[in-house]
Amino acid sequence: MIDLNDVIYRYPDGTPGLNHVSLHLQAGECCVLTGPNGSGKSTLFRILNGLAFPQSGSYLLDDQPITESYLRNKKNAAAFHRRIGYLFQNSETQLFTRSVEDEVAFGLWQLGLSEEEVHARTDHYLQMLSLTAMRHRAPFHLSGGEKKRCALAAVLAMEPQVLIMDEPLGGLDEEGQRWISDCIRSLKREDRLIILATHNRSLADSLADRILTMDKNHEIR
Repeated sequence: MIDLNDVIYRYPDGTPGLNHVSLHLQAGECCVLTGPNGSGKSTLFRILNGLAFPQSGSYLLDDQPITESYLRNKKNAAAFHRRIGYLFQNSETQLFTRSVEDEVAFGLWQLGLSEEEVHARTDHYLQMLSLTAMRHRAPFHLSGGEKKRCALAAVLAMEPQVLIMDEPLGGLDEEGQRWISDCIRSLKREDRLIILATHNRSLADSLADRILTMDKNHEIR
């Protein structure tokens, strides 16, 4: 599903982000990425989500090269972002509408789905993430765990084939961590690729089909 071939990424000031990273990821697996802060995990995720592009090497999604020029085409970009769902480390930055319900529905309206389908999916994912009772509340008034669930519901409502999560347990108390861990476990299925970065070893051990480590040289081992 995803192939990275000898990817090199440098920041504008020349600081290395990724150093000769090659990776093959398949549907049906959960890949957990570990490593110290600053090793390049978030940079890798930005590339996988089309938010940054390698200076050399290639990124292929089902054999389609994902490049800046490819994503300039609105049709290509829309198709790509329907397939890739991204939960940011600070999920609060993903919340911007007036209510939890609007947050989950926003991306669905952008897909041009029917009103019936938008409402059906919104109700389903609000229920799945235990958000129904707070559907009319403003996202910014939620607790940290509730914000994380709201952002995840909005991502899942798009029904992506690739689900990428950057430190999904970050900022959560013990109960919130347990809730999100169980939720992620329930999302594993044969036609979905899950990629997540975490410092939580118990989460990695309980979820991962494969654990990859990024080191201080911005390489994967």
